[in-house]
Amino acid sequence: LEGLDHQGRTLVAWSLNRPPIMDREELRTASLDERLAAAVRCAEWGYQLAFHFDPIILHPGWQEGYRYTIDRLFATVPAEAIAWISLGALRYLPALKQIAGLRFPASRFFYQEFIDGLDGKRRYFRSERVAMYRFILEELRRRAHARTCLYFCMENDTIWREVFGFTPEEQGGLPAMLDRSV
Repeated sequence: LEGLDHQGRTLVAWSLNRPPIMDREELRTASLDERLAAAVRCAEWGYQLAFHFDPIILHPGWQEGYRYTIDRLFATVPAEAIAWISLGALRYLPALKQIAGLRFPASRFFYQEFIDGLDGKRRYFRSERVAMYRFILEELRRRAHARTCLYFCMENDTIWREVFGFTPEEQGGLPAMLDRSV
């Protein structure tokens, strides 16, 4: 990407999680530090950045783990280079559980308690998702640049209102929210 004439119109994005989750569940992928180092290089080359906390996984110590990742993000990457950050709790189509169980037998999070969402995906209980989102959103808001768009990936208006206090439609729609941040 170095030296390309992107004219400031290209955004480069990475998914983030806490390092033990990345090590155990994201096999053969870049570490947190490697992803953040790549982001810094892209910011130096004039690219705008995006990050995705997705899937957010409920597990013992999740608050400390996600706080650590957020601290590392903002200690490494210039906040003003980040256009947006999305949040999405683990969700999956029911058939994925069997496939993942065969391919990743050491993975345990598919055996947690989930409910069937209106979209046909298995999701954490609403109260669990809201608690995770509120915590992570507060940590991000304390560090993110005012222009950075924080938003949900794949959540309904009820969750938006409960966590953010508004729905995307009330802000002109998610595409408009993202456009304003760049």
